[in-house]
Amino acid sequence: MPNSDRSPQDSSLLPANSVIKPYNPATQHRVVSENLPALDMINERFARYFRMDLFSLLRRGADVTVSALRYQSTIELEADLTDRMSLNMVSMKPLRGNALISFDSETVFMVVDHLFGGDGKKPRDASQREFSPVESRIIRRMLNLAMSAYQRAWHSILEVEVDFVRTETQVKFTNITTSSNDMVINTSFNLDVGTFSGIFSIVLPYPMLEPVKTQLSNMFHEQTPHEQELWDHRLSNELKGSEIELVTDFVYIDTTIGQLMALNVGDILPIEKPDIVTSRVQGVPVMKSEYGNLPDNTTGLVVKELINHRLLHTKPDSRFVKGIAQEIKEQV
Repeated sequence: MPNSDRSPQDSSLLPANSVIKPYNPATQHRVVSENLPALDMINERFARYFRMDLFSLLRRGADVTVSALRYQSTIELEADLTDRMSLNMVSMKPLRGNALISFDSETVFMVVDHLFGGDGKKPRDASQREFSPVESRIIRRMLNLAMSAYQRAWHSILEVEVDFVRTETQVKFTNITTSSNDMVINTSFNLDVGTFSGIFSIVLPYPMLEPVKTQLSNMFHEQTPHEQELWDHRLSNELKGSEIELVTDFVYIDTTIGQLMALNVGDILPIEKPDIVTSRVQGVPVMKSEYGNLPDNTTGLVVKELINHRLLHTKPDSRFVKGIAQEIKEQV
């Protein structure tokens, strides 16, 4: 029997310098144990593509680097976001749900100032107002470049179509998950232009990535055209060396079960000798041939036509059903 006099928080049961942390079952979220190395590759590619696209916008060098990739609950994400950020929701068809691309105010003001010939300083009233119409238009231009770069970065994993959904000004309306305990993958990027720097992030709901989790868990290996050609050559050689059984039926007799049961020893079945016979592999016709005797008293076939199934009807043909050997009625 346990000792009822011992307190649940008896210090003798706890290690030295330990701190008891409260546990609330209502706020526990899912633990994600899978690593997604392909997602790291996507982020690196996106940073490279977005860096090149920003140069065409700013006409000066910009450095984009991946800062951190974090698995967070929706509650933790909302604590990181602020209302002074540009919060843009985008879709990634055929993946379900919406992702979030957010630019902090420092990044927006830096790009706007550089675009109009400044050195990247933010305005004095930046902390006291919302984005102006001009700043909103430049944000949309940056967002279009980001969506294009992110779509290209996904190309080797999955053909996605990144489209703009809407822009929100308050964090509480960026409901990209169905529950406050759902997990998201938050990737932060650093944007450096000259001596000034800013931060933006791409947030993906974990349920959005579950259908492609297998592709993201395995590091994607991109085959070069030479590697693909070498693989095709090896596979072709192996197939050429495979052994198959070629069956040629010389004649068919249409009959019934009653006629077959009525046959007796010595009965003669009249047949008509065919000029062309059809050869099959596992019941599938592959060629038409003539036949005859060879000098060594064996029977041989002379191939007259190879059957190209691509030129046949697209509808399933009962004559090609495996296990059913019926003569092709076509005239040769």
